[in-house]
Order: sequence, then C-alpha cells, then structure tokens
Amino acid sequence: MLLCGICNLMFFYLFNTYLKYESIDIIIIYIYFFAIALFISLRNEYHITNVINNYFIINGFYNGAINCLIVIMIVYLILLNNFNKIIKVPMFEFLIILLIALFSILIIIKSNHLFIIFLFLEILNLCLYCLIGLNKDSNMGIESAYKYFVQSSFATILGFFGISLIYLSSGTLFLNELNILINSSMLTYLSSIGIYFIITSVFFKLGIFPLHSWLPEIYQGALLIVLIFFAIVPKIAYVILFIKLYTVFNAVVYNYCVYLSFFSVIYGACITLYQ
Repeated sequence: MLLCGICNLMFFYLFNTYLKYESIDIIIIYIYFFAIALFISLRNEYHITNVINNYFIINGFYNGAINCLIVIMIVYLILLNNFNKIIKVPMFEFLIILLIALFSILIIIKSNHLFIIFLFLEILNLCLYCLIGLNKDSNMGIESAYKYFVQSSFATILGFFGISLIYLSSGTLFLNELNILINSSMLTYLSSIGIYFIITSVFFKLGIFPLHSWLPEIYQGALLIVLIFFAIVPKIAYVILFIKLYTVFNAVVYNYCVYLSFFSVIYGACITLYQ
C-alpha cells in the first residue's frame, strides 16, 4: 500500500499542471490513506509469523510500533499543512521523501536479515539528508546536511564492515540463526568484532556518547517541520533496531552497552552544567 501511495504521488507530481492539486488536497488524501492503513493493521492477528523465507518477522510488538508510526504520521501531516501556510515547502517532493523514509522504517522494523536492515537504513539516511538540506535559504541548513551526510556515511560503512565480518565467519546474516550460534558459543572473535561495529553504527544513529556531536548542528540547521520528523520517527526505528540487535547480541555487547550508557549519563550531566 505504501509503495502504491508513493507511485501515485509521483504520478500526481508529473501531471499536476493538468490535475491542479493543491498541497491541502494531497495532505487530505494521505491522511485518509494512513487511516485506511491503520484500520487494516489493527485487524491483523498479533502472532509471530516468518514471511518471505524468514527474511521478515511479524509479531505483536512490531505491529504495535507500526500502528504508532501511522498515528504519528497522521498528526505530522496536519502539522505540515499548518507549517506550509507560514513557510512554503516543496510539498510533492517533501511528501515523496517522507513516504520513502517511512517505507524504509517499516522494512527496518520487520526485517530479520542484517543486510536488508542496513540497506534500508541507508535509504532512510538519504531521505534525511534531503530533508535537512531543504533549509536552502540558510547556510546552516546546507552545512548541517553535508556534515550529517559525511558522518552518517562513515557510521554506515562501519556497520556494513561489521556485517561482512559476521558473514565471513558465520555464513549467515539471519538474526534468529545468529542467536542460535551465540547461545551455542559457536561465534568466533571475528564475529564479535563485527557485532561491535554494528552496535557502534546504531549508537551513532541514536546519538549515544561519544557519537553525539552531530546532533546539535542538525537540530539548529534544519527547518522546524523537518526537525519534528527527524527527532521522532527515525528515532523510533533506531530504538526498535537496537532492541532487536541487543536481544540477539546481548551476550557479546552487554558490558559495552552498560559502559556507554553510564558515560552518556555522566557526560550529558556535566556538559549540561557547563552550557
């Protein structure tokens, strides 16, 4: 449904000189679209199901997260319409990027394969680069988008390098199979290094110490309506991704996560006092 919505929006964009759609028309159409998606999602049975040869997992927790995202998107579209009355944004392009980002988030939440997760994580990041760069009237917006692009690309490369190490040593990237290998103590040191790289990449997306320095610049340089999306919707995907990875890799990264959490609290408190 979401892919059909993206295609329809692109069709409207191509022929809008004849169709004469206004921004409020498009927003109303997509509020209705998300309402239908929420209705269909609420009717699904909440049981664990593996689909498409174990590449995706559907359960009650993931369905609940998706319902939450759909409700947030409905509220966000209303805010977007009000914001557009004050500061004009390129509505068609904005909505296409939003829907592609949302589609990537849904794949990240439901996927059971590390390569698919990081592939769509990078697609999500590409959408975020474009949204941050929409503040083209300010040099701060372009600078923020470029800095985030460079740093986030480096973090994603670390994640893909970790994936390659895991596949090299274990021969699989399915999370449930890796969980079996970890519980059987069959993972090598090479796989453990790869897991640390993957968790570090996710920590960058979450802004965990010491990978947090990009956050203030993005918050300062982006448009307010972009910042609302950036600070809420992708963060839900990152948190669920961390929970998914930690559930599988907790035997390896438990101490690492505890230390970083501890230092994040201490560093955050000290910097807050200074500022």
